Amino acid sequence: MNTVMRRRGQHALKLFVSTEMKARLGALSESLDRPLADVCRTLMWIGLPILEGLDTAQQRGTHWWLRRFQGEGKDDTVEDQS
Repeated sequence: MNTVMRRRGQHALKLFVSTEMKARLGALSESLDRPLADVCRTLMWIGLPILEGLDTAQQRGTHWWLRRFQGEGKDDTVEDQS
């Protein structure tokens, strides 16, 4: 499909959140004087790299702990696995 000829709504994402989360997002959008949609988009743009980094950190931590339990790692330093 040609991305230029995209129909309205094909790129939309519908999220269901708790009433508490919606209230927090609404308060944040009011304090920033921005539309709620802009606040949600910004939070996703900021949050995606954080979550991707978290996954990498968890994999490195798991690898380190497995080495510790196997008796290979005697020191408390975490070496870079990249």
